[in-house]
Amino acid sequence: MKLVKAGIAIVIILVLIFVSGWFLPAEDYGEGQVLIKDHTYRISETLNRDLQMVEWFSEASGYDLQTIEQKRTRERRDGVLIMEPNPTAAVDNEFTIVLYRPWKREINLKINFEESHEGTELMYTYTHVQPLFFRMWGKILNLDARLKSILDSFLERLKMDAESQFVALIDGYYIRQRDEIERIFITKRKKVPFSEMNHFTVSNLTSLVFYLQERQMKKFPLSTMYYFIDAENEETDMAIASEVDRDIELPPEFEMKYVAKGPLVYTNHYGYVGNTYLAHAAIQKYLDRNDLIYIRPFIETYVVGEETTDEVESWITRIEYYLDTTFD
Repeated sequence: MKLVKAGIAIVIILVLIFVSGWFLPAEDYGEGQVLIKDHTYRISETLNRDLQMVEWFSEASGYDLQTIEQKRTRERRDGVLIMEPNPTAAVDNEFTIVLYRPWKREINLKINFEESHEGTELMYTYTHVQPLFFRMWGKILNLDARLKSILDSFLERLKMDAESQFVALIDGYYIRQRDEIERIFITKRKKVPFSEMNHFTVSNLTSLVFYLQERQMKKFPLSTMYYFIDAENEETDMAIASEVDRDIELPPEFEMKYVAKGPLVYTNHYGYVGNTYLAHAAIQKYLDRNDLIYIRPFIETYVVGEETTDEVESWITRIEYYLDTTFD
């Protein structure tokens, strides 16, 4: 008899939980924001790497997620993260996350950016959709608060990655520092009058590209190295260059340059390459403020340039200065 009463009580409780779901909203809403000291362009680029997003969201949530492509070829895990390919004009990035435990539910995450003098303000909104029967259980288990905590941890991981090498923000440039491995460059070096620098760079980069393409070796963007700028005599000791992944025999006009491993300070310039002097000035300020000495040559690398796109505002030039650690 006691068992029957207990069974009836359980059924009544389940019915009440089910019925109460009718009076709860089908979706829970939430929002949040985080300031990231990096360019919007770089943050958005990171968010578009689905495997990276799956890894970070799995770390933050404790759920073993997979991409939609992995789901098609592997056994089902705890959930799937889907990158929406065509978010609306009002949204910068959009994801749908489907979780299978403790029951199947869906989260839609929308992300927007707002650039400021301090960095990028990342703002997110989400909707959390649960089946009718489980809405009250979701309230009992406080799943919405748990989800908000997961999203905050996920974005904190994004922030930590973006700012891991950040050391200063100077005149709008994010100055970063990293330890670099030994690098090998093919170069052509010459002392060039100021008036002929552009011609030297363009003509010789063209011949270098042709040489690399002939040997199927063009894997890295092109660079210019600056050894010394002689303002008095109006000439520059410079070299055009391309990083390569191995030693090779070269024709007489080119030579190999080995750049030893060590710390370097760098930043990215966005837009017209003729204005990179602003990025150099920002790095020079950082070096002066911190009593740092650099080793010549300093390097400009054309990550996205004229050979990639005609849209000048899309050009990206990376500026690198190796640090002299002789007296550390």
